Amino acid sequence: MSWLVFATRPRWAVLAFCLVLLPAVVRAQSPTELVNQGWRYDNGIGAPRDGAMAQKLYIAAAKANSVLARNNLAYLWARQGGLLEEALCLSAETLKVEPHNAYYLDTYGFILLRLNRLDDARHFFDKALEEKPDYDDPLEHLGDVAYGKGNATAAKDFWQRALAVSRTFPNSEHLRRKLAGQADDFDQHPPFKLDSSGFGKDCAMPTV
Repeated sequence: MSWLVFATRPRWAVLAFCLVLLPAVVRAQSPTELVNQGWRYDNGIGAPRDGAMAQKLYIAAAKANSVLARNNLAYLWARQGGLLEEALCLSAETLKVEPHNAYYLDTYGFILLRLNRLDDARHFFDKALEEKPDYDDPLEHLGDVAYGKGNATAAKDFWQRALAVSRTFPNSEHLRRKLAGQADDFDQHPPFKLDSSGFGKDCAMPTV
């Protein structure tokens, strides 16, 4: 999943910059500020929800060696269902640095889920829950794995467990729609052009 970390400057200070000056802003901001701003565009919190803008900011931070940006960029691509091999490699790099990070473990599993590698995905979701037992995203994704394997009963059980510990109202509503049998890809942005920016797609699965 994607995540946010705050810089020492005031939380919303960066929003004062005008969008027409974005290229200069990207050059001026620290990697942490770029990730924070990308997260806001990614989630529509304090900025218009804009996947393309989030991607641009995450790429700038990832090229400045931000591990968090690589995680968020990989998760963004996976949510869009594209550049999955590149996303898998970016996510693998984060796990080399932080192999016990539940958020990074969930991201890697989610990319595998998008690739329909269900057993591999389940391994990483289980690992994420070992690190953070009340984490709603891997619980939901384990439900998706079960659903993909044709076990609707187990899927609903996982989704109910995810709902019980859901951290946000939008995610709770998303889970309720899934439990009601409504197709709902909550995480996906409207289509935009994905930019691999030269990130590779040939890497080994992390050993965790």
